[in-house]
Amino acid sequence: MNAEHLGQGDKKRPVCIFCPTELPPGKGNKPEHILLNALGGRKSTRVADCSKCNSEFGSGIDSTLTDEVASFRAVFGLRSGDGELPPAIRNAPSSVGPINLLGDGTPNQRSKPFTVEAIDDQVSVKFQVASLSELASYVPHAVAAAGVTEEALWSALEQQPGIEKVSYPNAVTLALNCKEVDSVRAIAKSCLVLLATQTGSDRLKGPEFSKARDFIKKCEAEAAQGLFTEDGRRMPTAAYDALIKTYGPLFNLIYVRSNAEGRTLAYVRLYNIYTWQLVLAEAGGPPNQEIALVSNPLDNRVWSDTVATEMHLDFDWLDSPDRASSKGTALRQIETAFEFYEQLGRSQVVNNAMQNAFATHYSAGEPLELDERGEAAYGDIATQITLGIFRIPHVRPIHAIRPVRNIVSEPSEVQGE
Repeated sequence: MNAEHLGQGDKKRPVCIFCPTELPPGKGNKPEHILLNALGGRKSTRVADCSKCNSEFGSGIDSTLTDEVASFRAVFGLRSGDGELPPAIRNAPSSVGPINLLGDGTPNQRSKPFTVEAIDDQVSVKFQVASLSELASYVPHAVAAAGVTEEALWSALEQQPGIEKVSYPNAVTLALNCKEVDSVRAIAKSCLVLLATQTGSDRLKGPEFSKARDFIKKCEAEAAQGLFTEDGRRMPTAAYDALIKTYGPLFNLIYVRSNAEGRTLAYVRLYNIYTWQLVLAEAGGPPNQEIALVSNPLDNRVWSDTVATEMHLDFDWLDSPDRASSKGTALRQIETAFEFYEQLGRSQVVNNAMQNAFATHYSAGEPLELDERGEAAYGDIATQITLGIFRIPHVRPIHAIRPVRNIVSEPSEVQGE
């Protein structure tokens, strides 16, 4: 029986893994994301921990893990499970001075998109934006702040050329560590919660899981001894290639397995960079269990909680972690991740060039034609792609063009005689 349905009509209610609280039926208990929502997790459960423990974890160890991977999420624009972009990284040191890294991975050095200043009997409006399409989106806000008409502001913008200034930092300093003990506690919690969806929470209340529970709940130093190892090994090739193919180069994996004696191990890969092996129970746990959760952080709609039926990691391999090479493996995986980032960057340059050119020369829904306007759009696209792909710093004048709006005429009413 699936643990999600345990206790629905039973007299004895399941109990929180981490405290004596009975779990209420149905939606009376707060859902726990197995893989954190901030990491792109979509699957949740109400049969593992109580609402109180859930909230404590959320503001404690889960928050630490979320903070540690914040820079990585911002670089790649990795959305949360509920679709939200990651928070921006403010004032990251770089070779061109402090920059902000927006949640979609876009760097910028500005603070406000526009400023309004009264000079004698006139109003000065200055924009500092990343594109002409972004300029157009802020015009209505600037109009309201300046107390002028939209027609007047657009006329002024069209008469006075702006300046496009693009520079590329040689280096941006970001923290990409995942070293805090509290982060590992959050990872261990995810492993126990995943296992509870298969065995039920009560089965994890025994003394065989006490070290894992105490480490997660209380961070007891003695409990941490031998509980987790940073694992520097490469995954078995067949399993690794299958995961990359289906869930992308930055996949998240939580894999839990026990042998016939109930020795229960977990193997976790976070963004396919940070890797841990955890001993959840030395012996005596539920025997011969196997369950896994995998997801694609680049597209959080792609995930599976049945992957353990398709991909198996040998128990002896799970039980032989290698910490000695963990640092080298992490560096190698980070290199691979940023090679992929370069590919994403090139795609983004092309997409941005097309969006900016279309927003400048066409209104929404208009077809692209090889007329004078189309040739101007193609020229803009080619120029922006060349400058962006080859990272050519440049300063050039640009001219704002107000977006063309579709005019829809209402059919006149014809009355019959």
